[in-house]
Amino acid sequence: MNSNKRQRRNENKDEVNSYQRQYYENHRDEMNSNKRQCRNENKDEVNSYQRQYHENHKDEINSNRKQRRNENKDEVNSYQRLYHENHKEEMNSNRKQRRNENKDE
Repeated sequence: MNSNKRQRRNENKDEVNSYQRQYYENHRDEMNSNKRQCRNENKDEVNSYQRQYHENHKDEINSNRKQRRNENKDEVNSYQRLYHENHKEEMNSNRKQRRNENKDE
Protein backbone atom coordinates (compact mmCIF):
# COMPACT_ATOMS: atom_id res chain seq x y z
CA MET A 1 0.00 0.00 0.00
CA ASN A 2 2.75 2.44 0.93
CA SER A 3 4.57 1.45 -2.20
CA ASN A 4 1.55 2.33 -4.32
CA LYS A 5 1.21 5.73 -2.66
CA ARG A 6 4.87 6.41 -3.18
CA GLN A 7 4.63 5.36 -6.81
CA ARG A 8 1.60 7.64 -7.44
CA ARG A 9 3.37 10.53 -5.72
CA ASN A 10 6.42 10.02 -7.88
CA GLU A 11 4.33 9.80 -11.01
CA ASN A 12 2.54 13.01 -10.08
CA LYS A 13 5.85 14.72 -9.41
CA ASP A 14 7.15 13.58 -12.78
CA GLU A 15 4.03 14.86 -14.48
CA VAL A 16 4.25 18.24 -12.74
CA ASN A 17 7.95 18.49 -13.56
CA SER A 18 7.20 17.66 -17.14
CA TYR A 19 4.56 20.41 -17.33
CA GLN A 20 6.94 22.89 -15.75
CA ARG A 21 9.72 22.02 -18.18
CA GLN A 22 7.35 22.26 -21.12
CA TYR A 23 6.01 25.61 -19.93
CA TYR A 24 9.52 26.93 -19.46
CA GLU A 25 10.56 25.75 -22.92
CA ASN A 26 7.54 27.41 -24.52
CA HIS A 27 7.94 30.69 -22.65
CA ARG A 28 11.68 30.91 -22.13
CA ASP A 29 12.27 33.80 -24.54
CA GLU A 30 9.40 35.78 -23.12
CA MET A 31 10.52 35.15 -19.53
CA ASN A 32 14.09 36.14 -20.30
CA SER A 33 12.92 39.24 -22.06
CA ASN A 34 10.80 40.21 -19.07
CA LYS A 35 13.71 39.63 -16.71
CA ARG A 36 15.97 41.75 -18.88
CA GLN A 37 13.41 44.52 -19.07
CA CYS A 38 12.94 44.54 -15.28
CA ARG A 39 16.70 44.65 -14.72
CA ASN A 40 17.07 47.55 -17.13
CA GLU A 41 14.20 49.44 -15.54
CA ASN A 42 15.75 48.91 -12.12
CA LYS A 43 19.13 50.08 -13.39
CA ASP A 44 17.54 53.19 -14.85
CA GLU A 45 15.78 53.89 -11.58
CA VAL A 46 18.94 53.39 -9.54
CA ASN A 47 20.93 55.57 -11.95
CA SER A 48 18.27 58.24 -11.70
CA TYR A 49 18.45 58.17 -7.89
CA GLN A 50 22.23 58.34 -8.00
CA ARG A 51 22.19 61.30 -10.38
CA GLN A 52 19.62 63.07 -8.26
CA TYR A 53 21.59 62.40 -5.08
CA HIS A 54 24.75 63.65 -6.70
CA GLU A 55 23.02 66.82 -7.91
CA ASN A 56 21.58 67.49 -4.47
CA HIS A 57 24.84 66.83 -2.65
CA LYS A 58 27.40 67.93 -5.22
CA ASP A 59 28.95 70.65 -3.07
CA GLU A 60 29.19 68.41 -0.06
CA ILE A 61 30.68 65.56 -2.10
CA ASN A 62 33.26 67.84 -3.69
CA SER A 63 34.11 69.40 -0.36
CA ASN A 64 34.67 65.94 1.15
CA ARG A 65 36.88 64.93 -1.77
CA LYS A 66 38.93 68.08 -1.42
CA GLN A 67 39.27 67.53 2.32
CA ARG A 68 40.45 63.93 1.84
CA ARG A 69 42.96 65.04 -0.80
CA ASN A 70 44.32 67.67 1.53
CA GLU A 71 44.52 65.24 4.42
CA ASN A 72 46.38 62.79 2.19
CA LYS A 73 48.75 65.53 1.04
CA ASP A 74 49.40 66.50 4.64
CA GLU A 75 50.09 62.90 5.53
CA VAL A 76 52.46 62.44 2.60
CA ASN A 77 54.24 65.68 3.40
CA SER A 78 54.56 64.61 7.00
CA TYR A 79 56.14 61.30 5.95
CA GLN A 80 58.50 63.11 3.60
CA ARG A 81 59.58 65.54 6.31
CA LEU A 82 60.06 62.71 8.76
CA TYR A 83 62.07 60.70 6.23
CA HIS A 84 64.20 63.71 5.48
CA GLU A 85 64.83 64.36 9.16
CA ASN A 86 65.80 60.76 9.80
CA HIS A 87 68.10 60.53 6.75
CA LYS A 88 69.46 64.05 6.57
CA GLU A 89 73.03 63.09 7.44
CA GLU A 90 73.07 60.25 4.96
CA MET A 91 71.54 62.37 2.20
CA ASN A 92 74.01 65.19 2.76
CA SER A 93 76.89 62.77 2.75
CA ASN A 94 75.70 61.28 -0.53
CA ARG A 95 75.41 64.74 -2.09
CA LYS A 96 78.92 65.63 -1.01
CA GLN A 97 80.27 62.39 -2.40
CA ARG A 98 78.58 62.98 -5.77
CA ARG A 99 79.87 66.54 -5.93
CA ASN A 100 83.39 65.35 -5.20
CA GLU A 101 83.11 62.64 -7.84
CA ASN A 102 81.93 65.20 -10.37
CA LYS A 103 84.83 67.50 -9.50
CA ASP A 104 87.28 64.68 -10.01
CA GLU A 105 85.96 64.05 -13.52
